[in-house]
Amino acid sequence: MIMNTPGIDHKWLANSVMVQMSTMMVYFWKYVGYFTIIFIVGLASIPQSIYEAAKIDGANDWKNFWYITLPLLKPTTILVSIMSMLQCLKTFSTQYLFTQGGAPLAPINVITLNIFHTAIRDHRIGRASAMSIILFVIMLLFTWLQFKSSRADEISY
Repeated sequence: MIMNTPGIDHKWLANSVMVQMSTMMVYFWKYVGYFTIIFIVGLASIPQSIYEAAKIDGANDWKNFWYITLPLLKPTTILVSIMSMLQCLKTFSTQYLFTQGGAPLAPINVITLNIFHTAIRDHRIGRASAMSIILFVIMLLFTWLQFKSSRADEISY
């Protein structure tokens, strides 16, 4: 007991729900700082003159956010969404470490872990290679779809 607090064993790697929660927490902690820095750079790239012109026209902070900041952050948001989607599809290390530590495989079985098990544990290299190529095509397709849907209304300043 530290400072008279009772220790609670949450069974982070034994319970299926807790394994999923701990995986989400690891990835949130891993990427929140990186994506925050990207958004800060995106905010810094918006010219102050646009806000000054809006202030002269009588816009308040709320209108500045909805009509200036949010639309001009669209390229940054698209970049972050594509990067996070790709990270989700190629995630491996945390799930591998958790299952090696005794966590159940079913709640955190991702495609890359499945490819690894197919190649290494089952000795089916050809099938794992085919799965990897299919994963690459899926990632390429999702990235293309996100770029295609974002090109509909280009923002320039």
